[in-house]
Amino acid sequence: MVVGNGEDQGYAGLGDVLRTRALDRPEQTACVFIDRHGDEAAGVTYAGLDHDARALAVTLEERTSPGDRVLIMCPPGVDFVTGFFACQYAGLIAVPVMCPDAHNDGKGTRDRLAGIVKDCTPAAVLTTAEVAENLRAGDLGGTDVLLTSDSVPELADLWAAREQDLTAPALLQYTSGTIGTAKGVVLSHAAVLDNLAGMAKVIIDDVGDVDECRGVSWLPVFHSMGLSVVLTTFLVGGRLALLAPETFLANPVTWLTTITRERAQWTVAPNFGYEICAQKVTADQRAAVDLSSLRCAPIGAEAIRWPAMEGFSAAFAEVGFQSSVFLPCYGLSEAMGFVCGARVPGAPPYIDLSMAELEAESRVVAAGTPGTGRRVVGCGRMAKGMEAVIVGKDATVRASGETGEIWLRGGAVAQGYWHRPQATAERFGATLLNGEGPYLRTGDVGFLADGQLFVLGRLDDLIIVDGRNHYPYDIEATAASAHAALAEGKAAAFAYDGDGRTQLGVVVETGVGAGADGGVAVAEVVSSIRRAIAEEHQLHAAAVLLLKPGCLPVTASGKVQRRRSKEMFLAGEHDTW
Repeated sequence: MVVGNGEDQGYAGLGDVLRTRALDRPEQTACVFIDRHGDEAAGVTYAGLDHDARALAVTLEERTSPGDRVLIMCPPGVDFVTGFFACQYAGLIAVPVMCPDAHNDGKGTRDRLAGIVKDCTPAAVLTTAEVAENLRAGDLGGTDVLLTSDSVPELADLWAAREQDLTAPALLQYTSGTIGTAKGVVLSHAAVLDNLAGMAKVIIDDVGDVDECRGVSWLPVFHSMGLSVVLTTFLVGGRLALLAPETFLANPVTWLTTITRERAQWTVAPNFGYEICAQKVTADQRAAVDLSSLRCAPIGAEAIRWPAMEGFSAAFAEVGFQSSVFLPCYGLSEAMGFVCGARVPGAPPYIDLSMAELEAESRVVAAGTPGTGRRVVGCGRMAKGMEAVIVGKDATVRASGETGEIWLRGGAVAQGYWHRPQATAERFGATLLNGEGPYLRTGDVGFLADGQLFVLGRLDDLIIVDGRNHYPYDIEATAASAHAALAEGKAAAFAYDGDGRTQLGVVVETGVGAGADGGVAVAEVVSSIRRAIAEEHQLHAAAVLLLKPGCLPVTASGKVQRRRSKEMFLAGEHDTW
């Protein structure tokens, strides 16, 4: 396996990023934290953050041993960032996790948390007093709980830097699967540093060499994409305004007003973040927004939907947003969230593909008429030190213009899964038919063209009916736009066995306003969905369910959980009209 070479970045370890910033720009604000009202609640300088992390590291060193795992269970804010770097300063493996909710019924988040505790056997949990009150017996299996407020400031001067092995694990990033499949991705200091350097370059290329690169994020900090945003900010020596995901979801315009107030040059979100703003931010709210400062707006975390970019651009062009600042990118937890996204000068941002060729032959052929077929967004070229090949079922490299599974290798690739040798060998040890490797099998289908990577969807989500390949995203986009009562982008399509053959099932979420008069015209909406799918894809949707608003299962980063949707469909668990 190719191991990252973080020393190329000039850092002795991940913790050294903060130490460097504390020395070269001590009084600059590193992070500001935005409360649920959209106001700046707290901020911390690089020197202040370094001091608090050193003090907490000394406390941790008294209760743990180097190499121990420590859960970081803090909401987005000073406590989370301090706790993460305290682990790095103490030679511990950080394990960011979601905070359990006070009103959680014992399933979902708590089940996932219990599974992570069992899997990585942490020596301690770093959390806040408020979160600790929400913990229940059995959540942590008796793990030692340490409050970030227990740290003694005077201890900071007792901390001593330790020599760091760059190949040693810096953190475990748990994948966003269900509790039975969530796995801890082992990311070394070197791999994380390589990844951050790649992400930092594409941002700086757009923003320019400025004294204070300003960003805004509402992404979950326990997820690889959200954590990468925080760490990349520190790598470039910038300033980050951080919102809780709940703040954004409750009032999406808060994200945009924060960008306005901060005069932010970059921000990042998955499809649904941009879609929600285009749908829910009112004309009066838009009037108070100014997005002209943005120079880079990465969009990723799932197959990128052109309508998400187009809709946001149209909605906010009048307040200074330029569609050219969108930066489609691709990544996954097994490579710390960022693999490619560098712009390709002169290359088109998308390709319109012939659906017939794509479905029948898995070949990339441009649609005969511009604007027809499937519009696929390019994710740019690979980050420095990363390589992608497109591989067929026979383990040979596919030619340009042919689709296959995306395989990766390079410095940012993780070492494997925590204590799962078989899963690690299967995912991270792939070799081509000619023996070349090892590669990381991403499980994603795509192709290379014009110097950039195009992602079509998940290999295990592919729907094969009558010998034709159908990508769920295409069917979902058609279904969700088939009727005004439906929520844009909120659908899941999957194959299931029925009546002795493969059938197509679709579950679609209705919009927030649907049912305000007591219900929806179910028969009418279902008929519209079936008709649209038949016309666009020549498929019969054997089962169509209409879900109430907010009932489609999604991951922490907003990706539709198709597998979970299928499981709920087969078990009759969906909350339908």
